[in-house]
Amino acid sequence: LADLVDSPGGLIWSLGSHEVYHLAATWNGGSLGLLPLPAGQALVRFLLTRQWIIDVAEAQAAPERYQDLDWPVWWHDIKRPWLVLPLIEQDTLRGFVVLAEPRSPRELNWEDRDLLRTAARQVAGYVALLDMTDAVLSSRQFDAFNRLSAYLVHDLKNVSAQLGLV
Repeated sequence: LADLVDSPGGLIWSLGSHEVYHLAATWNGGSLGLLPLPAGQALVRFLLTRQWIIDVAEAQAAPERYQDLDWPVWWHDIKRPWLVLPLIEQDTLRGFVVLAEPRSPRELNWEDRDLLRTAARQVAGYVALLDMTDAVLSSRQFDAFNRLSAYLVHDLKNVSAQLGLV
């Protein structure tokens, strides 16, 4: 996503357990200490309801266009935020990406926004696929643990029965 608009860095938040968005990865972002965002936070609600690409400078210059948008308390810790892209997959906000300002000023036109929106939906599909893969792996590990514990309990019962006979 960053390469599409010559952004030198970015951060990605992903939807985790309990409807909380966690910082999943950074690329030249350097902001690893950012707190998770609950689903009810104003930025998350705005991204889910409007599904807009947020131009940070425009949002600060014309707040009337971005009503109901409120930045998280740690927002100012992000280095040079430029765009916020929602990762929408089947009307679910799977996460969002914050891209850093490019080195040379660049205005986005409607074609850039359409390309970013399409690419963000593709990334959202990848994030959903990764989440499903993690769930399947976790389920398999849980099944293996259940089989192992059932085997151990069965052996313990056998030993206990043998001791009872003695």
